[in-house]
Amino acid sequence: MDNSLSLINVLVEQLEAEDNEAAYNSLLKIGTVVLPYLAEIIKNQNEAIDKRITAINLSGEIESSLAVSTLVVATSDQNCYIREASAKALSWLDYDNKALETLLAAFDNQDKKVRSGVAFTIGRAALQGIKSSEAVNLLITALDDESWEVQEQAARALGVMEANLAVPALIQLLQSAKNHHVENAILMALGSIKDERAIESLLKLFEATKDSNLRKSIITTLGMVGSKSGFQVVLDALNSEDKDLRSAAVESIGWFHDTKAFEPLLNILESAETPNNAYAALSLGILQDQRALEPLLQSLKSKNPLVRLYAIRGLGELKNPKSYDYLITLLRSKSADYRYEAAVALGKLGDVRAVGELKRLATSDFEQVSTVQSDVTVSVAAIEAIKLLSRKSPQ
Repeated sequence: MDNSLSLINVLVEQLEAEDNEAAYNSLLKIGTVVLPYLAEIIKNQNEAIDKRITAINLSGEIESSLAVSTLVVATSDQNCYIREASAKALSWLDYDNKALETLLAAFDNQDKKVRSGVAFTIGRAALQGIKSSEAVNLLITALDDESWEVQEQAARALGVMEANLAVPALIQLLQSAKNHHVENAILMALGSIKDERAIESLLKLFEATKDSNLRKSIITTLGMVGSKSGFQVVLDALNSEDKDLRSAAVESIGWFHDTKAFEPLLNILESAETPNNAYAALSLGILQDQRALEPLLQSLKSKNPLVRLYAIRGLGELKNPKSYDYLITLLRSKSADYRYEAAVALGKLGDVRAVGELKRLATSDFEQVSTVQSDVTVSVAAIEAIKLLSRKSPQ
């Protein structure tokens, strides 16, 4: 055992060397046993910044919830690079209920940066399905925190949790918030939760505020919630003199699935207003009005590459079987972007005939990843599409 500890000490010391890859990989293989040693480095303000960041990254890559408390504290470090690295490493960890309990206990800290880091990390844990009523209640309480950074991260985490219980508190904070970061976090949370109780307050705020960025974010949130009571405001925003507001409306209105949006979106698609004409192509697909098929197919021939790209996405959302041949042809496009979008669209379309071509694409783009117009992400998209289609294949 002593020899093992000595080896760990030697490897840890080698982390400060310029060529530390071998030591890093060896410690990574050893795993959780090295975390206390890394914690000492991370906490030591006298250590070199590069060495501390390396220890943080290694703690994250080990992916153990045992690193939670150390990394949470490090998110309040006086050095911005340490704070940034710690927040990133926290997102790599595997969380469990015990780690969540550690986080909840750590929130009772006088340092606002620690509280903010805890709220952020609770949201990361929720992405892995680790959540609890205690966490929701703590985050709701955190919306009253004196620090806007804590309020922002608490709102974001509640959105990840889709916590309906938090809607009244989020609405109350939105009505009094003075910080645009907090406002945006609340609006995104309300959009993720999709609770119609938020609509009345959102509409009142939209009418009352002159802040163009806030109005744009409200339009986006109304689309995310998708309640019929918010549709007319978003529809009217398609004709706004504010181009950014129009863009938000074009991107959002498809989620209402109201066919009254078809003609306005078609007019925008056929206009020269970029990027809104491209956004309209995607929204027409999301709208699920099958009249959009022919306009989207015609848009594949557009001189505007962004319109062509969004038309492919729109076809994936429309899920009309008549688009199959067009999408299959696009798998052989010279553009990696078009191949990628066509693969994603075919996965959504659900036609198992595409599996053969997708397998070819997955292999060819991976083998040619070094060429300019090839991309490993195309192979990944093809593989994910094959997985989707395999669920539809007869067993």
